[in-house]
Order: sequence, then C-alpha cells, then structure tokens
Amino acid sequence: IDISRSGFSFQYAEERDLPDRFEKFTIRTMDERFALDDISFETISDVMANAGSAAHPSVMRRRGGRFNGLTPIQDEQLVYFIDNVAVNMKNERRCSI
Repeated sequence: IDISRSGFSFQYAEERDLPDRFEKFTIRTMDERFALDDISFETISDVMANAGSAAHPSVMRRRGGRFNGLTPIQDEQLVYFIDNVAVNMKNERRCSI
C-alpha cells in the first residue's frame, strides 16, 4: 500500500472482493495501536499490473484512490500515521486496510 495525504494505491489479485468505487475503509496497524476509521474515498484508477502466468494465474491490478471529505481530525490522524507509523515500518507487513 502506498499512502499520501491526498490518497493511496495498492496492488491486488483480480479475483478478490474489493470495495466499490465510492466506499469507506479503515487504516489499522496489526497491533491495533493506531486506527483511522470511516475514511471516505473515490477510486480514480484501476489498471492491470500484470497479466499473470501459468505459475501465478491470477491477474494483478493496481488501484488508486483519492480521499474525500476528511474531517480535520481525520486529516491530523492521517498525517500522524504517515509521519510516525508508516515511515517507521520500512516495508514490514504490520498494517491492514
């Protein structure tokens, strides 16, 4: 997952159930020390990342979204998450979305 103050992007296997184009989601660390709930977003791109292969038959896609109408508190929490949680993870899998 790539995240910024304005939006996010992530890669996923095409057959997975995903939120609709206009949905809400939660950012939460696996240890649940940080959670940011009810984040409203709009999908702005959903493109094929690779076509799969015999060894890995699922098609990978990349989705990008833009945050919509964050409250001032959500905006502060998002900045805190980016500056103090995500940066410190250095590609470890400790977050879920």
